Amino acid sequence: MQNKYSKKQLEELYNCEIFKDSGFDNSHLFWTAHGLPLTQDGEDILFAYADGWDLNELHENIREAIREHCIVFDGESEV
Repeated sequence: MQNKYSKKQLEELYNCEIFKDSGFDNSHLFWTAHGLPLTQDGEDILFAYADGWDLNELHENIREAIREHCIVFDGESEV
């Protein structure tokens, strides 16, 4: 299955750094994304971390991480 977006496109779209990682098990590589600061003081980011087996899954997980990090519904407080 072909990826909908390239690594470079995802990095530019979501202001993040993407690379392959093996975690604790060196036999399996997966994609990881770390959100980069939007401001010079480094306080504001869209998301902190997401991962996925391919770039399509990574894209969906980045979107979910952004929803969890940035969207606060009425009656909820951001942690």
